[in-house]
Amino acid sequence: MDSREWQSRLSDLEAEAEGLEGRRERAKALKARVELALSDANDGGCPTNIAERLDLLLMLLSELSRENVCTNTRCPHYYRRCKMR
Repeated sequence: MDSREWQSRLSDLEAEAEGLEGRRERAKALKARVELALSDANDGGCPTNIAERLDLLLMLLSELSRENVCTNTRCPHYYRRCKMR
């Protein structure tokens, strides 16, 4: 892929990521697609700026798709919706 194709693919993924706040299932599906794109980018000689943006998008989607359940055993909200997160 050349840089224009990578830029187009990244723009499509970023456009889909806008407005995903509160939609965990869609964020998880998009996260899987971004992981695949990042894997392709690392294998296919993608420009570094696009790989970095894919990585940032993956971090954002990881945050959006995480469960809202506390896993800290010392927290009073353990395995419930944590109010301290």
